Amino acid sequence: MILEKYLQQLGLSEKESKVYIATLQLGSGSVQEIAQKAGIKRPTTYTIIDELVKKGLVSKKISTKNTIFSAEGPENLGNLLEQKKYALSSALPLLKNIYKEESNKPSVKIYEGLDGTKQVYFNTIWMSKTEVLFFSSVKKLISLYPNILDSWVDHLQKEKISTKELINPEREDIIYGINSYINNNNNLQEIRIIPKGMKRKFTDSDHAIFDDKLMFVTLEGKIFTTVIKNKTLADSMRTLFYLACEKATPVVDFVIKNKEEYPELYRKIEAKQKKDREEKQNS
Repeated sequence: MILEKYLQQLGLSEKESKVYIATLQLGSGSVQEIAQKAGIKRPTTYTIIDELVKKGLVSKKISTKNTIFSAEGPENLGNLLEQKKYALSSALPLLKNIYKEESNKPSVKIYEGLDGTKQVYFNTIWMSKTEVLFFSSVKKLISLYPNILDSWVDHLQKEKISTKELINPEREDIIYGINSYINNNNNLQEIRIIPKGMKRKFTDSDHAIFDDKLMFVTLEGKIFTTVIKNKTLADSMRTLFYLACEKATPVVDFVIKNKEEYPELYRKIEAKQKKDREEKQNS
């Protein structure tokens, strides 16, 4: 019956709809009469009528002989809608607060193995819309992914992604830093070396801060990559990263300062700087 469906859309159950329509048709009647008209068992009708009374759709009149139930006017259905609107308007602020709290809850994903780590590099970090900040052991990274950093440099040059990197004062790391400087035509990479005298360094790990995410990779033993999505945590780590940068030395300055230890890299820097000066003069 289409009328029953309309009442159900207003919030009545299927049986409540049947009982209310039956009561409307009778005008008034006993539970027995209403049950027969609605085609519902008498005990069930008792329960349903009590609910309709609470909703203001049925009234009851108690006499010495029996209890008679009468249907209230259909316009009272509008009161149901008003009650729902009031309940919704009261609940919305509380629900929004819960949603805000939950939306700020960090989400954590863990990937296993080399393939899992590659998935994060290629499908997450490389899709970053913001500057990417790395602090890593380049030596360990290239031992496991020999071509990953070359691919990364090519990608950021193509997509114009800006990046800052903190790396160890180790030969493999420094060679990577200078090669990136030589091939960095858009000044998109800034690579710095942490102090030589530090007791601690980046060991068997790769880390990144990008968008609203943090990535932590363990590169020793069984490889795990953890990605945490949370803007507050990401912004806090950015602050620590920039503080660390203030104590670190740009890779070019580091090699110039230690040119006796890295003569071949120093010559590359001189050649690059000479080429840049000539291009500037000719432009």
